[in-house]
Amino acid sequence: MRGMEPFSTAKGIWNIIRELSLDDIRDEALSMPRVLILSNDRDMGERIAANVTGLEFSEFASIRRLDETGLPIEGFDAVVIYDPDATPESKAILDRLRASDAKVGAAAFMSSNPGDQVALRRLRARILTQNPDRAVALGRYLPGFREAAIRQVNNETSMANAQFALIANVPTVIPVFGSIATVGADFFILTKNQLLLIFKIAAIHGENLDDTTRIFREMVPVVGAGFFWRTVAREAAALVPFMGGAVPKVAIAYSGTMAIGKAADYYYSEGAKPSKETMKGFYQQALESLAKRQPLLKRNARATDTKWRLIEEEELLDDE
Repeated sequence: MRGMEPFSTAKGIWNIIRELSLDDIRDEALSMPRVLILSNDRDMGERIAANVTGLEFSEFASIRRLDETGLPIEGFDAVVIYDPDATPESKAILDRLRASDAKVGAAAFMSSNPGDQVALRRLRARILTQNPDRAVALGRYLPGFREAAIRQVNNETSMANAQFALIANVPTVIPVFGSIATVGADFFILTKNQLLLIFKIAAIHGENLDDTTRIFREMVPVVGAGFFWRTVAREAAALVPFMGGAVPKVAIAYSGTMAIGKAADYYYSEGAKPSKETMKGFYQQALESLAKRQPLLKRNARATDTKWRLIEEEELLDDE
């Protein structure tokens, strides 16, 4: 297909890889995170710290009292507040964080059980949606954040690609779902975002970020089908009845990106390439996820981003 060649060959993918700028992502990923636990109950604070971070004793977590004056909360990536009595101190801290320019995710731990998995997962999700730039580092250094961090970067990139496909009005070919006739700069950007997503997931899984050639050499064959937009379109076409009125170009961009993220996570978690059936399952999951977000894509970018993040917090458990 004319216009598809740069993105449907290994040479085309490697040309894009050579143009990637990974320094900022690498620096962010290797910058060790800092988590502050605020609780007037020291024992409870220590137990929450261990469960939130996934580390029994962590150099990345500090525990301070809520009623302590002059807390340096701006120097942390995440602030966890345990305050079952809803004291004025906790409200003052949240107000202070909202008023500051510091990038920090802050959330209250909403359970009296420090091992409450629902509360822990919602807490991590809320922190990462407030401070998405630190998702990779939090996932890389803190095992408790790994699953939430992968979910965050995958959702964020998939939604960004879907929004870009919608705004850019990438041409498609009818009938049914079709395949993409002319890709050009639009799909250069979409493929670039997918490659950056792979690098982020590798970083979260603790891979050596200085050996970028090895990372992409391993991953391109694993998720190769996702880069071949014609293949993505064909896989999505089989599921089109479920999607109803979804815009084809958006579904292709979103599902292809989401499937690639899931494949990369599978590879680093299981140490094996996902099977063809597993990949089809990833496409199915991606399209189901997109179906819930279709109305959001019709709004402007700012409204879409804000509303989508709120839905992500509430749907965290429902999607799993």
